[in-house]
Amino acid sequence: MSVMMMSATMVGSLTMGSLMMGACTTLPRLPVRIPHPHSTLEAFQELKGPHAVAGVVTMTDNAYAWGARWELITDARSSIDFSTFIIDNDVFGFAILGALTERARAGVKIRMLLDGRGSMAISTSMLGRDYLQEMVQTGNVDIHVFNPPLSELVGSLLKLDAVQVSAGTHNKILVVDDAIAVVGGRNVNSHYFATLLEDPGAVADADVLVDGAEVVAAIKDVMSREFNSWRRDDVAADPINFSSQLDELLMFAGAMDAWVRGRVVDGTDDEMLELLRQAGRERIDHEPAPRTVELLQQRLRALLVYRSVRGTVPTTFLPRVQVDARVVATVSRARSLKSNAATDAVLRAIAGARSDIVIQSPSFILSPQLLRAFEEASARGVSITVLTNSPLSSDSAIAQSLFIDSWPELMARIKTLRIFTARIKQMQHAKRAVFDDELSFLGTYNLDPFSTKMNSETIIASWSTLVAAQTRTELTARLAMMDEYRIARDGFGRAQRHPQGHARAGQVVVLFGPRDQVSPAQIEAIEGVKAWLLGLQNLWDFDVVVW
Repeated sequence: MSVMMMSATMVGSLTMGSLMMGACTTLPRLPVRIPHPHSTLEAFQELKGPHAVAGVVTMTDNAYAWGARWELITDARSSIDFSTFIIDNDVFGFAILGALTERARAGVKIRMLLDGRGSMAISTSMLGRDYLQEMVQTGNVDIHVFNPPLSELVGSLLKLDAVQVSAGTHNKILVVDDAIAVVGGRNVNSHYFATLLEDPGAVADADVLVDGAEVVAAIKDVMSREFNSWRRDDVAADPINFSSQLDELLMFAGAMDAWVRGRVVDGTDDEMLELLRQAGRERIDHEPAPRTVELLQQRLRALLVYRSVRGTVPTTFLPRVQVDARVVATVSRARSLKSNAATDAVLRAIAGARSDIVIQSPSFILSPQLLRAFEEASARGVSITVLTNSPLSSDSAIAQSLFIDSWPELMARIKTLRIFTARIKQMQHAKRAVFDDELSFLGTYNLDPFSTKMNSETIIASWSTLVAAQTRTELTARLAMMDEYRIARDGFGRAQRHPQGHARAGQVVVLFGPRDQVSPAQIEAIEGVKAWLLGLQNLWDFDVVVW
């Protein structure tokens, strides 16, 4: 076994694609300690975070998730709190900005928190920041960009501190009128709301819609904590607005509203474009500038691609389940991370499980603590099933490089572990888990170093056999679209290893894995990334188990 040691020193610039780096050593530097609750109920009761009864609705359909968000935002009457890791200036991102601008002009108070890395394009001057400034111009919108990397890079270099420039807010939170909230995996661009036919990059994801005054207030507090702690990059109104984007924002919001409310009937593309143009034109009381008309026409043509979201409002909500809920949240290390409540929650749930665990995560890269927790659960006879990405479906060569040779060793040590990976080119982006068919987690937390040690994260924990059954049913259905990774075992269930003299002497014998899913050239590229990562030393201050 090797443990990748990461220390918080760096020289040179970083991007989101180069943050999970380290060098091999033999032992973690800190003792590995995990909690030991005696049941999932005890684990749930020990979770750190506000606790109350709430209603929850799980949203796994992309188009449905868009319709629900659109209806919540456009129906807002007093306040909207919105935090996201990624918002792009595409059809969906621009529509959200337009809808928020329209509600702000109607008197709704709006707070936005955008991560500086994930939302770099739209929050950077000369790119998309003009639209944010237009929103602030309404007087009812307050926007903060969390830990923008360009402004923090110099300080990070001077301090030789990678955390300062790389930690972010990974939360995706929407709270409307202090009455209802959405938390989950979805960012804001076409990948998260479109079908695979409409967008080859469309992901499989999940959100939870939550009501209940105490729980919604707790979710709002999660955003407020980071929003109020980061005021170094407030977006200010343009002192001299040479070119207003207001008409473009309002008109596209009007067109999207007509689209999702089914007011654009079937017809030729030109006929539907005209109906969209008319719906947008109704949102302003003057003739738009020619350049605005040109830009709007481009966006409307792009909108025609996304037929799945047409007519999704009013939303026919799925059954609401009343649960005992806890809101578990971790603050980004860019501010403070003396403890990680989200990681502690996952450790407690694993340690409390007595029969089975089913986890869906975009990545499966473990810390020594998580490995120990899984090993102990397996030794108790707990069945552990993980649904994650393969080289076919993943959007991260780095995540795959840290997983490609680790998974057989994980299966060797976690004897009851089964790993299923996507066999189609669709990113598995949902973050959810079920423990003993009683306790369910859904939120923003990934099983990777960013979630365990770097970013802010939020988990909605539900104590409900009904929610657990729904989640398990959905995850079980996904297995039909996945391949199971397999290793060779002897008659006692022990992992078999290649003998001395073999090219892979000492390594676990693999029966089926990533090298059976993609071409040798793709595997070679992943191995090249891994070699590069392992050639870098002392970049971070935490441990990641990697073979």
